[in-house]
Amino acid sequence: LQDKASVRKAFEVQIQKVQCATRAAEMSLARMERWQSVANEECSDHFQHERVQQNASLVVELQSSLTKLQELCSRAIRTEKALSACRKVTAAAALALGGPPGATGFQQQQQQQQQSLRPD
Repeated sequence: LQDKASVRKAFEVQIQKVQCATRAAEMSLARMERWQSVANEECSDHFQHERVQQNASLVVELQSSLTKLQELCSRAIRTEKALSACRKVTAAAALALGGPPGATGFQQQQQQQQQSLRPD
């Protein structure tokens, strides 16, 4: 469970970094597009146009990466919750059967068999 929590936290940090990078790239793209529109009025600059296209492509890739990271983080959260619920159910079942918390049914059966074999 602790590993899942650390994975989730790592995803959250990565998401924040990609969000910042995406915002920076979007602002840069907007600036470049404004410059290009001004440059188009004055002269045509093929190099500038190519840079704008590359930056636009980068923004799309960052947005795609952000979506994938958010999906992975969401999956990690669901897995963490499922594991926690399973542990609670297992502990409750073990207590109901009279075994120690965290013991599985198989472990409890083994303990009961060992106790029944012990001479009183």
